[in-house]
Amino acid sequence: MLDTLDVRLLQARQDQLGYLEFLQLLLQDEIERRKTQSLRLRLQRASFEEPKTLEEFDFAGSPTLNPAAIRLGCGMDGAGCR
Repeated sequence: MLDTLDVRLLQARQDQLGYLEFLQLLLQDEIERRKTQSLRLRLQRASFEEPKTLEEFDFAGSPTLNPAAIRLGCGMDGAGCR
């Protein structure tokens, strides 16, 4: 929260946000920070050699996988999976 506090204070003043709206912004920032930190730690613990995306996955090497089903599970276009 401290990372974005100054920016959010300025935004709250400029947009004349109420206390509740300001608090919601701060809490949303903290939720996003925690999600990012959690993903970073999980990737670090997994010890992957290098990050890969769904677009880079070699489905030909795994013929039993259904690429369309996996993309659908990731949000139709695959954007939800990294």
